[in-house]
Amino acid sequence: MEGNRSLNVALVGYGYWGPKLVRNIRDCAYFHLKYLIDQEETVLRDFSFSNPDITILTDIQAALEDESIDAIIIATPPKMHYELAKKSLLAGKHILVEKPFTTSFKEASEIVALAEKVAKKVMVDFTFLYNGTIQSIKEQIDKQTFGQILYVDSVRINLGIFQNDVNVVWDLACHDLSIFNYLLEELPLSVQAIGIDGLGNGLENIAYVHLKYSELFAQINCSWSSPVKIRRMLLGGSKRAILYNDIEPTDKIKVYDKGVVNQNSLERESLLQDYRMGEVYIPKYDTTEPLQNVVTTFYNTIIYNKKSKSEGEDALLVMFMLEMIQKSINLGGKEVKIEWEQVGQSLYSYITSKGMLKEPSKALKK
Repeated sequence: MEGNRSLNVALVGYGYWGPKLVRNIRDCAYFHLKYLIDQEETVLRDFSFSNPDITILTDIQAALEDESIDAIIIATPPKMHYELAKKSLLAGKHILVEKPFTTSFKEASEIVALAEKVAKKVMVDFTFLYNGTIQSIKEQIDKQTFGQILYVDSVRINLGIFQNDVNVVWDLACHDLSIFNYLLEELPLSVQAIGIDGLGNGLENIAYVHLKYSELFAQINCSWSSPVKIRRMLLGGSKRAILYNDIEPTDKIKVYDKGVVNQNSLERESLLQDYRMGEVYIPKYDTTEPLQNVVTTFYNTIIYNKKSKSEGEDALLVMFMLEMIQKSINLGGKEVKIEWEQVGQSLYSYITSKGMLKEPSKALKK
């Protein structure tokens, strides 16, 4: 493809995330938003009044039949993702899909296979992967700043936004799972999870997830029922720890050079421990709006065939983890061993080629 050419796109869905996508698409010099598609005519009338250059539709078909449309961006409720993604790919369009990718691993696998068959790009909007703070943490990990990673604790709670087709794990924890996969470059070996259906609608609105890796643990607390909004992740290593607080207006990440000093066996038996109280510092990070990075990356995958952090295969890993978490919840919190061989030959080859499966340490086998 010719570099720096403009791409025509259609956006399907103008709910909570839609306005943010519209703004970022329009801020990207190489995207032209030609269609906005939504079933709510009142919403469309209001949008059309202030955006007369964008064609308003209540059905996707006209956009699919328009040969000038290069890509479809899907920001509808999750239950609609599969059909819209399938129709878009069959019409020869690249797709960017809001998380969660679909409502099942089977559906997601079909979409990824179809994208490969028709030679079109599929990317999932795991927005936090495109946050400069996460990129900075990844760079620190690669530099061995923290030593051996021992644990990750993540809290992602808020009052709402309640969904009616997926639970809080599929809505919120998918962000944490995508971040874990990116930062750790390793997949969990088992999962334990519990969830609470506080509204009586069959969908868990509060959940606690425990993931066991080869030599570390990760925890996720996610909720739609918290009176306060918290977006915080603590990653601890043998040398240092880093706290990521997305709610902070500035200084979102802080590295703590604090911990327990290595001691001999006699000293470890004592109640008095020797603590290391080092400095706290703030690494530099890119402050570009993450969603702008998502849009730009999507453009680059289409035009320059560049890899994104949320390709179809990456999204499939998250989808399989979500299903294993759901299985544990359904079993009342029973530990579920994750059988990665069940993902299919192609995806399993992808996993093994990246060395994402590791044998558990003796300590974690107990």
